[in-house]
Amino acid sequence: MIKGDVKELIGKFGELTTANDQHKKTIPGVIRDMDIMGKVWFVDNDSRGYVFSCDDIESFVLKDFESLPNTHNGKDIYWSGGVACYTGTTKEVNLNK
Repeated sequence: MIKGDVKELIGKFGELTTANDQHKKTIPGVIRDMDIMGKVWFVDNDSRGYVFSCDDIESFVLKDFESLPNTHNGKDIYWSGGVACYTGTTKEVNLNK
């Protein structure tokens, strides 16, 4: 990507794809900043920071945050420490099913 494209994306959430063919990665997160030399500071969803040059970024696709569901399969769920459980129980919910 070029500096002008990245500069417009500072503070935006999305998926960054690296341009390295051997170790290509797609990482969800936020572009936090860019210096005058074109180094990009990127923070992923687990709060890990990465520094890329503009040439190392193949693409950045803007995404929207999805809200957490309040029901699953017709049953109410609640969130406890980042884990979804059915209301009235401690049984964890597998949201991938």
